[in-house]
Amino acid sequence: MLLIACINVANLLLVRAEDAQPEIALRSALGASPGEMARPFVIETAVLASIGAVSGVGVALGAIALVKRFNPGGIPRIGEVGLDLGVLAFTGAIALGTVVLVSLVPGLRAARVDAGAMLKDGGRSVSGGLFSGRLRNALVVGEIAIALMLTVGAGLLLQSFKNLTDIGIGIESEGVLSMRMDFPVWQYGDMEEVGQVQEGILARAVNVAGVRSVALAHADHPLRLNGQWYFAPEGQEADPEATKSMVGIRVASPGYLETLRIPLLSGRPFDERDRAGEPFTILVNEALAKKRFPNEDPIGRRLKMVNAGREMPPFEIIGVIGDVKNEGIRESVRETLILPRANPAFAAGWTRHLTLHVRTVGKPSAVAGAVRAAITEVDPKLTVYDIKALDEVISDTVATPRFITTLVGLFALLALLLSALGIYGVTSYSVSRRTKEIGVRIALGARAAQVERLVVGQGVKLGLVGVALGLGGAALGTQAMASVLYGITPGHAPTFAVVATILFGVATASSYLPARRASRISPIQALRDD
Repeated sequence: MLLIACINVANLLLVRAEDAQPEIALRSALGASPGEMARPFVIETAVLASIGAVSGVGVALGAIALVKRFNPGGIPRIGEVGLDLGVLAFTGAIALGTVVLVSLVPGLRAARVDAGAMLKDGGRSVSGGLFSGRLRNALVVGEIAIALMLTVGAGLLLQSFKNLTDIGIGIESEGVLSMRMDFPVWQYGDMEEVGQVQEGILARAVNVAGVRSVALAHADHPLRLNGQWYFAPEGQEADPEATKSMVGIRVASPGYLETLRIPLLSGRPFDERDRAGEPFTILVNEALAKKRFPNEDPIGRRLKMVNAGREMPPFEIIGVIGDVKNEGIRESVRETLILPRANPAFAAGWTRHLTLHVRTVGKPSAVAGAVRAAITEVDPKLTVYDIKALDEVISDTVATPRFITTLVGLFALLALLLSALGIYGVTSYSVSRRTKEIGVRIALGARAAQVERLVVGQGVKLGLVGVALGLGGAALGTQAMASVLYGITPGHAPTFAVVATILFGVATASSYLPARRASRISPIQALRDD
């Protein structure tokens, strides 16, 4: 963005330098040194940069306050974010360097004016100088190329984010209310008491009007696992493959599959048979079933904990469920087993920290108060927190890529706008410098459409060259984005094609207004003004 802004300012200063050539030539004839002739351009650029820098600090402070208030990307420790003096000094140095670079070309051009030729010509220049014209065009080409690279990056991020949100996560979060609760030791010393309170909550919550089903599970949301260990099919504990990958673990109550709409592929779900004192039973996901029991039915087979440090009884598989994106949306599904809340084996302590999921008939927010009241009736001292629709919880898991995509997209739109202004400015200035030539063409019979094609053709040529260079730069630059893209390659041809078409359209459209103005030039007025 800084480069594109600098290019526009440099182009404007080049135009100013050309318009000021008669005055500069006179100063040169009167003995002004090259430094004295270049100084006004440096001062003007410094003033512009200073105003921009001060304004930028104000915008930065406002942007930081806005991001801190809404925290759209889920940024950790957002409250500690502020305007860092080191960063401010660094950007100040960039602003200073920008002043030097942007003012350098027009300043040098001003210092090299041929006073004799300029004064002999009466202070007029037909085309503003071949070199200056080519330089302006080159700057606009560079501007288009940079804008295309930035827009391609934004397009790839947008498509990647769409791929993320389109992924089947294995659950139906719409219509589900989620709330967390803790049963600390200092408040609930007896695990039997914890179990009784939880059973009461399940029984009372499911009878609330507007509630379809309820379930308790360990983990703040279904796309996250809070435990994992090594497991192997019984009899294969010594197999080296057993300790190559860890199995994710979750504790859940009966109703978990129904509430989250997780499909049961075979076997049965948890019920009253899976209670304390009975043999340990588990549900496993499809990923585990396929890997540990290829080409065979896992129902009735048993898993053993490996390297547990103590002998643990085996766990019998009673059901196979569909895969859930339990390592986050971007990652592949981890092998997972689910333990029954009423008989969680080694994970009994986990039942002190559970999340209640409530599937509702209508909007989750409509029953939140009633469910909360039902829990209070069961146990007034129980603290319930993080009451949210599960859709919001799932949405938070993609908050960071959404924030980055939005930010880069806004920069890309601004880059397109600045590029359009740059092309418009160059084309418009070219028309103003060629007023006499265009007037003569019209006087000799050139039609309006022919004049428009002549002017638009200049913008089209600049657009074609800029797009070609930008495509090459984007092909190289987007390789660095591979790690942040999902479901799309850095060289995604459709994205490149769409962005190239947009940039070319912007270049053409930006040339059209000056072309329309040129086609309406009065030949008599043009020659009289000259």
